Amino acid sequence: MKALLERRWIECTKCVSVKAHLAAIVMMGGLLEALFVARVKQLADKPILFTAPSAPKNKEGKTLPPNEWTLKPFLQVGYDVKWITQAARDVAAVLGEYRNYVHPEKEHRHGVSLGQEDGVILCGVTKNLVAQLLASVKT
Repeated sequence: MKALLERRWIECTKCVSVKAHLAAIVMMGGLLEALFVARVKQLADKPILFTAPSAPKNKEGKTLPPNEWTLKPFLQVGYDVKWITQAARDVAAVLGEYRNYVHPEKEHRHGVSLGQEDGVILCGVTKNLVAQLLASVKT
């Protein structure tokens, strides 16, 4: 997983440097999701995830297994279990929304055009979340 995460980070920074804004943002969202997956896998006390207030549930009210979670619930639960701050969760949710512009209809419907500044700002957000998630491993 470490090698996968390193490859994804390199790809994110390359996309930002060549002004591939949407590709960079999509990769950042994927990197964060992969990092949450890695964080969950190394967690010894997994029940805290399933009892977190924001843990996603199925129609019967049972918590979904983490391998079925998307970035949004990872961010919510990550905040619940104190892996990330509220501000990081809220700003990263915007990254998640922008990542969804990979779907052409959504991008067209919203009339959004992502630029260099957007990639740079969201790269900073991604770096901050990575730092928070890695720091939470040590606590």
